[in-house]
Amino acid sequence: MKKESSKKLVAVAGQPNSGKSTIFNILTGARQHVANYPGVTVEKKTGSYHLKGDSIELVDLPGTYSLTSYTQEERIARDFLLNEKPAVVVDVVDASNLERNLYLTFQLAEMDIPLVINLNMMDVAEKRGMNIDAEKLGQQLGASVVPTVGNRGKGKNELKEAVRATSKEGQSNQFRLDYGEALETHLMSLEEILSDDKTLSGRYPLRWLAVKLMENDTEAQRLVKENSSDGNKILNFAEEKRKSYISTQKKPPEKAIAQLRYQAAQNIAEASVTRKKEIKRSLTDRFDQIACNRFLGPIILVATIYLIYELAIVQGYNITPYTWPFLAGFRDFIASILPSEGFIFDPFFRSMPLWVVNGTIAVLNYIPIFLILFALIAILEDTGYMARMAFILDRVFRYFGLHGQSVLPMVIGGLYVGGCAIPGVLATRGMKDEKARMATIMIVPLMNCLAKIPFYVLMIGQADQAQQTFLKRIGKDNPYAPLFASDKLMEFAQYWGDYKKAKMGAKGKEAKEVVDQGFRKKNFEFFKIVKKGKYKSEGKVIKDKYAKKVYTAYKKLDKKRNKLRREDREETIVGSYMGRAGRFIEPFTRWAGFNWRVNIALMSSFAAKESSVATLGGIYQSPPGEKEGALEERMREKEVGWTALHVLAIMLFMAMYPPCIPTLLMVRLETGSTKWMLFATFYPIVLGLIISILVFTGGSLLGLSGMQAMITFYVLALIFLVLMGFIKREPELT
Repeated sequence: MKKESSKKLVAVAGQPNSGKSTIFNILTGARQHVANYPGVTVEKKTGSYHLKGDSIELVDLPGTYSLTSYTQEERIARDFLLNEKPAVVVDVVDASNLERNLYLTFQLAEMDIPLVINLNMMDVAEKRGMNIDAEKLGQQLGASVVPTVGNRGKGKNELKEAVRATSKEGQSNQFRLDYGEALETHLMSLEEILSDDKTLSGRYPLRWLAVKLMENDTEAQRLVKENSSDGNKILNFAEEKRKSYISTQKKPPEKAIAQLRYQAAQNIAEASVTRKKEIKRSLTDRFDQIACNRFLGPIILVATIYLIYELAIVQGYNITPYTWPFLAGFRDFIASILPSEGFIFDPFFRSMPLWVVNGTIAVLNYIPIFLILFALIAILEDTGYMARMAFILDRVFRYFGLHGQSVLPMVIGGLYVGGCAIPGVLATRGMKDEKARMATIMIVPLMNCLAKIPFYVLMIGQADQAQQTFLKRIGKDNPYAPLFASDKLMEFAQYWGDYKKAKMGAKGKEAKEVVDQGFRKKNFEFFKIVKKGKYKSEGKVIKDKYAKKVYTAYKKLDKKRNKLRREDREETIVGSYMGRAGRFIEPFTRWAGFNWRVNIALMSSFAAKESSVATLGGIYQSPPGEKEGALEERMREKEVGWTALHVLAIMLFMAMYPPCIPTLLMVRLETGSTKWMLFATFYPIVLGLIISILVFTGGSLLGLSGMQAMITFYVLALIFLVLMGFIKREPELT
């Protein structure tokens, strides 16, 4: 009679880069199935093999450094072990980094599941002069230890047999890490109160649950609260134990637990590993000494980031002119088979397909950037430098809810001169920390998009051109020219207007002399100019030809300003839907320095930031019959009242402005949530408006010049950034 086959569920766990996937592949062969874990995009690989009448079903858990609830991968791995309760866990350990890998082993042992320790990459350990006593290591950990070389298939049969034998025994792991008398006393008390709850004691390993409660693990607290009628009582008891430990030991339990695990890993590794007296340092070790050096590390990091930016964004963008003709040709081909423009008025069956095609090729045009970017990311991943980047920057970034790996997406998105948010968002795909990944996705669109550069250049030119023209008229050698540096031209304009009004209101010679004395004390240099260079000094009449020249030049400028202010505004776009919308919100946006023309340009740039300059070009058109001047000149003719505060407020709003539609679609794809996409759309608008209103209205009320307002803004932003970094957060120890 044929013996009935038994089926066992086995989980394969391990840290990243330990060869876990290789071990899974050699055990299962081609009998694999790939899906996703429920509700997430993390892959779930399952496979099986048969041995001596037993069917072993393996599940490849995500690679994790620990079993906290910090990252999505850690939560998935831990939930699987708690809920599915596999018969055996194969812990794939990198033999060449035994001490580091044991940190996860200790946590798996506390899950109260039978363990098989797979000592993988033994060939690498031997090259490093390490001789590991597998039998002695197994005695210390209370589990079977099987050495393997996964990429050569060495040790495969022994590992299969160990898994089968351990699953037959059905005994929990006997290893129990001693956390010291001070902590063990509290753990025993917690285990005792947890054992009184039948639901908790039946579902979860009590030792693991007690340790997690002492670590203040939010997921463990949730499990207690949801599965126990006395959940609040247990949590209050755990909190009392935490406070008691902190008061006596002067440090949080989670920190002590992590330190004790590292110490235990070091002791076990030293007892199980013998090294050759003369060990030749590997190339990786020599590279780490330089790349992770306290002083050279940051320098190499900055150089690497700049190289990636230069190759992917700058050179990749230089390739797009060669790929665009093919995309444009495809667009023209689609247009040729659609109804012609004159077929019907604004035909739907032409405009809608072309809108879809235009949006598609706008994204496809970035293919050269994507190819170079992901090739470089693959190189960084394969060489291991990505992990070193995270190591160097993580200590600073974690204060802001980010991760060391956030720096690459931020640079690609435009942290330097310019970039693109689309590949920046895509670059977050390699981040393991889900919370930091989401935070990075939300801030990458705030980086300096390359398409915004023309808009910034236009705004800067609009603010600077009037001053340059005036200085040109008065001459470079004029001793009064330095008076109009920075934003002094607008200060003089205010002085000029106030003086004219005061003189007009003064009745009689004495009153006018009082006005002159007051303005003379206010700014003597300006006073000499408004007096046409003719004034009294120590009883003598002085005639200053340079001051008179400035007076004549500014009078022409002022006359032009007054003439332009009296001219009727252009009504070409006013009646359009965009014009109506721009005027509708103008009463609110004027507090931020935006008029209806700027509103239209900002609304059009929502589709693509390049549209802002093109839209302004359509709004600021020269009157029929006149020569079409440069856009800067046409804007100066209409926006004579603009100051540097207007320009600064508009530029800051554009810096905060929501990403373009392709970027928002990429945010939707990467986050898997429409809500996050909508959040990424509206929070920059609110943030940008607040900043612009504070800069423009606040700067106007305080009488700040553009330069003063800009310096004030950046100083306050820096102070706010530093203060945010000091906000205390629960430490996440892994």
